[in-house]
Amino acid sequence: MSKSFEWVKARASNPNVSGLADRDWNKAVEYDAFTIFKKSIYGESENGVVYISVDGKQFCVHFLFDANAEYDYFTGATELNDGTFFFESAMCLNIADKVCTLQTVNKEKIEHGINFSNVYWTIGNFAVLSENGDKFASRDKPWMKTRLTAVLPLKMEVK
Repeated sequence: MSKSFEWVKARASNPNVSGLADRDWNKAVEYDAFTIFKKSIYGESENGVVYISVDGKQFCVHFLFDANAEYDYFTGATELNDGTFFFESAMCLNIADKVCTLQTVNKEKIEHGINFSNVYWTIGNFAVLSENGDKFASRDKPWMKTRLTAVLPLKMEVK
């Protein structure tokens, strides 16, 4: 069990930090982030760097995978599904794509504007929690009884 996994479980369980404290994070599983990121846009990187354009501005996005680093914040997603394993990998892949394309950022790092062109990510491992129960099912789709939550710890530096 990595430091990042323990960090996510502690942080997500804290009601003062996240809206995810109502979940039993002791039942979460850990997924290697590098394996997931290789399947995202990061897999098309040059030496761990992705070059992207956001609103006409060019960025170099650098990646360091370290499951035992210190992190600034986390990003994640929650969805309801039918409980098949496809959804876990798809959700993690969508989160990886958000990181690679700067659709998630540490707002404290950019509070004074976007006067940088390099982003350096330190990325921990995913914590994925799958919970089943009728309480998650909707009237329209009663077979969708699984609430899936994936969280990824991150540290963002900009230059």
